[in-house]
Amino acid sequence: MIKNIIFDIGRVLIEFEWMDYIRKLFDEETAKRVTDAIWKKGHWWELDRAVLSEEEILELFYSEEPDLRDEIKEAFDRVGECMLLCDYAIPWIEEIKARGYSVYYLSNYSEHLMRANPSVLDFLPHMDGGVFSCYVNLIKPDPAIYRCLLEKYGLKAEECLFIDDREDNVVAARKLGMQAERFENYEQAHGVTDSLDKKYQHVVHTFGPLFNENSKVLILGSIPSPASRKEGFYYGHKQNRFWKVLAEVFGLPLPETIEEKKELVLSNGLALWDSIAECDIIGASDSSVKNAVPTDIPKLLEQTNIERILCNGALSKKVYDKYQLERTGIPALKMPSTSPANAAWSLERLVEEWRKVL
Repeated sequence: MIKNIIFDIGRVLIEFEWMDYIRKLFDEETAKRVTDAIWKKGHWWELDRAVLSEEEILELFYSEEPDLRDEIKEAFDRVGECMLLCDYAIPWIEEIKARGYSVYYLSNYSEHLMRANPSVLDFLPHMDGGVFSCYVNLIKPDPAIYRCLLEKYGLKAEECLFIDDREDNVVAARKLGMQAERFENYEQAHGVTDSLDKKYQHVVHTFGPLFNENSKVLILGSIPSPASRKEGFYYGHKQNRFWKVLAEVFGLPLPETIEEKKELVLSNGLALWDSIAECDIIGASDSSVKNAVPTDIPKLLEQTNIERILCNGALSKKVYDKYQLERTGIPALKMPSTSPANAAWSLERLVEEWRKVL
């Protein structure tokens, strides 16, 4: 049974967008040469290992491109600019801890990065501990650094879930007996942690579509979340940004009650429903859905003047295309999900994208 979640940091809990950063400093050719000097031969990993001094490592960088010493030094000194704490990091950690798990970090990370942008590590006080490579002179995927973490906190490998964006690090963790998943995006990885210790349940949609004679655009979700089922209405999770998006798009106050939400939808020519009538699901994890039974959207279209269909997220679009497109003849447009799991999209980006089609 999993008791501990172990996170990598870079490109999991913090953004580290090197190429976007380096292209802001230099022209394309210089950016490539500086990048190759720092990364191509693995010198950066020595910074994380912290056996050599920073001066010695800089000399390794310079040896690759002697005529770009100033540019390499500038990129090195300003590297904190390419780092950003992911807005989902602390809420994700707190959510996991609230379910009784311990949370740790295991990261290839240098003291230079710590000094360059200390605020991106603001999640550390929310964790139970961890290991930075620079303090133990080891780097992943060396099995020794994994053992260092396990021994430091008395953890059993088989009770740990490890999440990292690099496949070689994931493989190393599995060889030591950990359950390990490669981080692709927050929505995917959150689905992994969300499904821990949860069992499948059969869910049946308990409320009907919302529409009237003025509805021209149908917005389809997938299946109501536990919060929505409890409330008996669409997008009931407090962190779902659907109602904020609609309010911003139409320049109206944020609706608070179900009646206000209905008015916002119907007064702007919209209709709401979901693509799944019933399914087996773990919690609110879209990635866990199986045995989906579609809603009868063709029947709804017969009763309305709907001309366009928007799918709120990938699962809604997938189910619609599989079961309903052939029957309705109306291609659906996949929209970025307003779910809190889609943390890669800020509210501002969501509003901008949805405004284009509403």
